[in-house]
Amino acid sequence: MVNALRSMPAPVPKPVSKPSVKSAPEPVVPAPKGYVALTLFTSWLVKLTFLVWSLGEISTVAFHASSSALTPFCAWLGLLAFALQVYLVASSSSDLVRGVAVLRGLDAQAGQMEVSYRSQSVSEFWNRCLQSFTKLKPVAWMAPMLVVLASLPYLGIGLSQLAWLAIMLLLLVIEQRVCGGKALWHRLPRVLRTFLTFAVITVSWVFLRSANMDHAMHYLGALAGRWDLTESALITEARLTSDSNLLIVIMSLIIVVVLPPLQTLIEPFKRWKTGLAVAALALVIMSFTPHWASLMHRVMKRGSESVFAGYGGWLFDARELNALSGWGALQPELSAPGKSLSTAPQGVLDFATKLKERGVPLLLIPLPMKASIFTEHITGTDPEFSEAPLYHDSQPALYDLFTKAGIDVQDLTQAMLQLKERKKPVFLRQDSHWTPEAVHELAKQIAAYVKKKYPEAASDHPLIIDAKAPEGHSLGDLAQRLRLTSPLSSLSPETAVMVSFPGIANDPASPLALIGGSDLRIYDDPQLGFSDDGQALRASFVQHLALYLGHPIDAYTQRDGHHQFARRLDDEVREKKLVIWIVPARDLLQPAASSLEWKPVTFNPERRPPQVLTPMVPGAGK
Repeated sequence: MVNALRSMPAPVPKPVSKPSVKSAPEPVVPAPKGYVALTLFTSWLVKLTFLVWSLGEISTVAFHASSSALTPFCAWLGLLAFALQVYLVASSSSDLVRGVAVLRGLDAQAGQMEVSYRSQSVSEFWNRCLQSFTKLKPVAWMAPMLVVLASLPYLGIGLSQLAWLAIMLLLLVIEQRVCGGKALWHRLPRVLRTFLTFAVITVSWVFLRSANMDHAMHYLGALAGRWDLTESALITEARLTSDSNLLIVIMSLIIVVVLPPLQTLIEPFKRWKTGLAVAALALVIMSFTPHWASLMHRVMKRGSESVFAGYGGWLFDARELNALSGWGALQPELSAPGKSLSTAPQGVLDFATKLKERGVPLLLIPLPMKASIFTEHITGTDPEFSEAPLYHDSQPALYDLFTKAGIDVQDLTQAMLQLKERKKPVFLRQDSHWTPEAVHELAKQIAAYVKKKYPEAASDHPLIIDAKAPEGHSLGDLAQRLRLTSPLSSLSPETAVMVSFPGIANDPASPLALIGGSDLRIYDDPQLGFSDDGQALRASFVQHLALYLGHPIDAYTQRDGHHQFARRLDDEVREKKLVIWIVPARDLLQPAASSLEWKPVTFNPERRPPQVLTPMVPGAGK
């Protein structure tokens, strides 16, 4: 027994486990203040340069569009762009303030602006906004008042802005006094609380951004899905839903909703080296800011604030698109913040009335818009479905208003459409002006109309002159306004074959006065292009109309041509048999974006001094 016990193996003692010692967390070393300031400044520049201005363009298009030209999706997209623009303006300003504070050695507290749209109540939203700029205990009701004051230089102050302020203050009072500092929807799940707060704040921006209460009600109706849409909605949709615009909105949403606050990414020392590389890359991108427009145009076919890049390389003046999709001249108070002192209809009627007092008739010719004739290059639709021109819904009413006032109105839209159907070029691809072929054909039609209705303003004796056929090249005024660093690398100059009449000069004593703008100077003024040697081309509409009328014309081709004509002596004005005024239709429909000055015209009351006849002396001259 004893031997058996001895033969058994001795139990192996269990190893004594040492008490586990938790490793102390590595100390978080703050990043150098130079890096923090550099990152904050870079964030400020990137937000302003690449996002804020683009979001502003999107919201401007939406809020300047009429309710009949704004689909619900476009209305929400424009409102979202404005909400993101407001956020990024405040967020970038917060980055700038904190960057300056870091450089001065001050305590730059982490801003709450980056998470303001993730708030669960209106009070929390405004408190977070204020905490980004001040260390003082925030008072939520102060923030909306500061927003109204900051928007005064841009949006003005009116009933809609005051309504927005009242809505915000009312919600704050209800949350603070009735709900005990909580939101009205504080019993809902967290996700729903955040969504409702974001929705309420976003919808409230309608009142701040609108021109007046009527404008705000129309925009809210578009958000709710009004279906009194016209074909102008295709223009607005094409402008707002471009690939570049959608990309900008999505990027901004990611910054607002998904990314953590910037300061939490740059404070730990472990991350500052990686962050420094990102900041350096951002600065490199910023150094190529002048090339940003070229890159966006080349990759995503993006235009600029004043030029829309359509399909097939066609460029369109943004003022024309605003005129087609805006409220029009009959409701100028809804087309832009603030009311115009003088609208286009009033300016035309005033000019015609004063001419009528002097016994001079007015022939008004609204020059059709390029976007009205070539809508398919904006919307991307089949040209077979774009045979009819695109009119603004108030355009016929405006022309009828002029006609009832005794003005002879001749619309050239159908004539241009017929030229298009005959496969003749009507407008240039990269320029806002008509082609030499359109100038020639339409001058012939207008001259025939003048000879029939106003024969005293024409002549039966044709002019005998020499004609030339120069060929000019130009990149186009719209291509120049794209702000490309090297436009010739992306675009090719257009060629225009003109018919020039060097012998036809301006004649102040002509019985016919022609008033217009750059559309009358194109193919004559070398500054407008197509003059390869910098000399006057003498191939403009003025020369062509004079050729078919049989006598030279008294032409006024500057922007304020009607004011220049009114400064003539009263006798000289009364001697005219007809005044032809060619006005771009965009200037008649959208006075806020007009290139003309719609101020009342003051005619010169002075007349020629009476001629004193010298009496003949007997025997004189012998």
